Amino acid sequence: MTHQNQIHHTKALDAARNGELAITALIGLYINRSCGTDCTPVGRVIGTKGTKTLILQPIESKLINKEDLKFNVGGFAAHCENQTEQRYEHNLVGKPFEFRIYKNDHYTWSSEQPAKFWDYNF
Repeated sequence: MTHQNQIHHTKALDAARNGELAITALIGLYINRSCGTDCTPVGRVIGTKGTKTLILQPIESKLINKEDLKFNVGGFAAHCENQTEQRYEHNLVGKPFEFRIYKNDHYTWSSEQPAKFWDYNF
């Protein structure tokens, strides 16, 4: 996926799911969720509860270079020829919440920075 070229994907969440790494090792990392080719940051790990629950600080992401994206009419509405150049500003907002990790959740992953990517061409 494109966003993995821009964000260093860590194996820490996978290792914690499998019991190969203590869940506390995830503190300070970001949890991201993928859906198809889109990716959205869920939050920054600020603590843990037990062996399967993370305490996350929510993240709000805002596209900061919308005017730089080049859209051509076509497809259902338009085609973005430079969608890999998306840039986002990320801010920690709101009240921390509990986030349970599951062994079979293959759509959630950890990284050193929050990851946001919107596939305009899907």
